[in-house]
Amino acid sequence: MIKKILSVIILFSGNFANAQIQLPYNRMIQPAGIQIYFGDYALENHALDAALSPDGKWLAVEERYSIVFISTSDNKVKYILKNNTHPRIGRGMNTYSGIIWRKGTEIPEVFWSTSADLGRCYVASATWNGTEARFSGIIEFKPVPPAKLSLPNEILIVKDEGTEYLYTVLNGNNQVV
Repeated sequence: MIKKILSVIILFSGNFANAQIQLPYNRMIQPAGIQIYFGDYALENHALDAALSPDGKWLAVEERYSIVFISTSDNKVKYILKNNTHPRIGRGMNTYSGIIWRKGTEIPEVFWSTSADLGRCYVASATWNGTEARFSGIIEFKPVPPAKLSLPNEILIVKDEGTEYLYTVLNGNNQVV
């Protein structure tokens, strides 16, 4: 039987000279920082990517099935936005990289890449008010044959002459859009 492991992220700070942890395959490691565990034991879990908010107060972690918001002041998980709470993403899994903050005029947003059932791939976004995250948008990217998935990954938001543009790498399509 395979034991599922929760996601873990290590925040690099402090002195951890004596903190050793045994891994599932009987090896010992000495972390370089504080470990924060999150995730669902019933699902595949691991941190894929992370982005620090523009004000430095929040770390948004792209986990396999959710976005995890961690306070940098106390290193605690404050909120988990699960993909399955959005009707179009459903059982969607986040892709391997691609999370970025956008400092909006009123409230910051987080953008990330995800794929769902039937080969559907998206860049999703959520607003963050410091207590709760809410889905705010979703952009679908269709595959270009012979690709079966467009597979969005890295995301960049650029402001040019007063207009914001979102760029993403579509690994499956071999494109930047």
